[in-house]
Amino acid sequence: MINYNKISKKSSHIANFQSLYFENFPASERRDWDQEVALIDEEDRFHLLGAIDDGALVGFISYWMLEECCYIEHLAVSAPRRCAGLGGSLLRHVAGLGMPVLLEVEPPVDEITRRRVAFYQSHGLLLRDEVPYIQPPYSPGLPPVPMCIMTSPGMTVSQVTACVEELRRVVYRCSE
Repeated sequence: MINYNKISKKSSHIANFQSLYFENFPASERRDWDQEVALIDEEDRFHLLGAIDDGALVGFISYWMLEECCYIEHLAVSAPRRCAGLGGSLLRHVAGLGMPVLLEVEPPVDEITRRRVAFYQSHGLLLRDEVPYIQPPYSPGLPPVPMCIMTSPGMTVSQVTACVEELRRVVYRCSE
């Protein structure tokens, strides 16, 4: 049976979280490890939820509770547990928090990225092509990354734009 637990710096699952984080996201799409760990217990708006099965971390979702929306920053499931509904369960948990959801996804240009977009669409999220987006760099020296925005249905373009502005200001700490 899967349990969902908050992961803290002192969690017995922190090393497994680090492994999943580094295995599933390229350097341009993740923070430096020390920055990530600092957020876990020090940023009230940031949440890290682990999916625990038989004492082992098998997936996680990290998200920010912003004023305009709930921004899903990272979602990963261990390779042996993919395609078994765990990612969808983590998504449903966050979608059930009562805020519109927004996330970044790679443009659907190949089989893997098209499948990723289709996964999110199968859980009710919409690809928002009308809102051009480039992910700001996580750290100095990293490049910005062309991405697409996906959101909960019903969000207007102005709501998505407001959420993206808040995302840039709070999560990426962009001043412009």
